[in-house]
Amino acid sequence: FGNATSPRVGINLAIPGYEQLRFRASWGEGFRAPDLSDLYGATFFSAAGATDFWGCEQTGQSPCPSRQFDTYTGSNPNLDAEESESLSIGVDWDFWQGDIMNWKASATWIELKLDNTIDQVTAQDLLNQDYASRTSGGPGSEYVERSATGAVVRIDAGYVNGAIEQKREALDLGLAGTIDTAFGMFSLRYMGTKYLKYETEEVYGNGVLIDIAGTLGFPEWRSN
Repeated sequence: FGNATSPRVGINLAIPGYEQLRFRASWGEGFRAPDLSDLYGATFFSAAGATDFWGCEQTGQSPCPSRQFDTYTGSNPNLDAEESESLSIGVDWDFWQGDIMNWKASATWIELKLDNTIDQVTAQDLLNQDYASRTSGGPGSEYVERSATGAVVRIDAGYVNGAIEQKREALDLGLAGTIDTAFGMFSLRYMGTKYLKYETEEVYGNGVLIDIAGTLGFPEWRSN
């Protein structure tokens, strides 16, 4: 996907006399190219369910119901690669080494910054953008076509590059060990991630970021 340079620098440090305790850190940049289907996939039609808040305000309809809209979801051949910058700082500790048991623990703090994120926008995202634009005196969303009476005629959804940098921040924890018994060697391992920050736009296109870590679909803890 074109040309890209993805540098990475890392360091591992052990203090003499305390080799069971090791510190590490790394910084790097990367990119993720869009999928071929995101770039060149066929456009398909669906009657997507969504809520047109602007239309309800114009007709005085309250509460505003959800209904179906003619939605055409397609690819975007102009997508750029998603770019990232990451920083991680961690420690590994071999805290128990013996003939019967060997145990080690680890902790890693990670920060990830994403730019030009590849986002799939839905009919509701575009209706929200249209509503935000019109209520602030703007022309509405270019992807929402309305009739002369203000009714939604067509919505063109699909893939776009995000216009605002987003951050992810997490803490990885690990615990692993072996126990040697008369019945054999047993291995135990735990890996967990606590999401400290997971930013996304509150409304597509408005530039306001919210932290959704701990909300439905984005649990604060993930463990294995």
